[in-house]
Amino acid sequence: MSDDPKPSPSWLALGVSLVAPGLGHAVRGHSRRGALWLAALFAVWLVGSLAAAFWLGALLLCGMVTLAWYAGCAWDSARLERKPNASRGLVELLIAVGLVWFVAPIVIALLVRSLSLEAYKVAGGSMCPTLGERDHVFIDKTAYRLSAPERGDVVVYRGATAGGLDADFLHRVVAIAGDEVDVDASARLQVNGAVPKLTRTGTFACGGDELEEELGGSHRIAIDPVPETTPARLRVPEGHVFVLGDARSSAFDSRHHGTVAVDAIKGRVWRRWLAAERIEFSTVR
Repeated sequence: MSDDPKPSPSWLALGVSLVAPGLGHAVRGHSRRGALWLAALFAVWLVGSLAAAFWLGALLLCGMVTLAWYAGCAWDSARLERKPNASRGLVELLIAVGLVWFVAPIVIALLVRSLSLEAYKVAGGSMCPTLGERDHVFIDKTAYRLSAPERGDVVVYRGATAGGLDADFLHRVVAIAGDEVDVDASARLQVNGAVPKLTRTGTFACGGDELEEELGGSHRIAIDPVPETTPARLRVPEGHVFVLGDARSSAFDSRHHGTVAVDAIKGRVWRRWLAAERIEFSTVR
């Protein structure tokens, strides 16, 4: 006696599932199975967003798994034999659809924003020429969970304005715990008695001469030819960093509000994604 032939794939279920995953199973009468597929997707997103709190690559990996899930869900719905009672499990499927496509995106977005990656709009010109006013960047909030800030890092931190109000600031770490830092009235920097290498670019920018500075990497700063800045000289205490704006002659930074506690740092600037009203996905250094 020969086995019954396998049912041919349902291209309708396949197409429906690619557009609205889970509904392809409903077409074939397997609504509860579709609900389980959707529950698995929510689990993937949840695990991925929590793992991203320590490793940003988890977000990319989660995206790749989601694509594989789409293909698997669609093919699973297409290969199933149609059940005569297509309404069974429909309520469970509708609940799963509402959870995954309406509730889950909000939950996952909030988790990612609070734990791993946050968009930030630059306010003011204290980081010119590296970052301009109204540039948009992504902050990597995982950067200092397992390591400490380094010289040259561009960070966002919580601090107090000149008026005493709490606000977010974006500046560059120039000295870390234990460093002796000296910034004179001409905005020239020394760290542990050494002056970072400076190379003139021949460009006038941000109200000053543009210079290439070597400090934890190469980046550009601007110093007014005739500056009148607040000097500072101190040893950076444990658990703190000393930060300066790249517009050295005018930035409101550690020369004014003191060193920054590492615990007050929200994250390291990872990528700029919008500059001068144009999309530009570039590394910030």
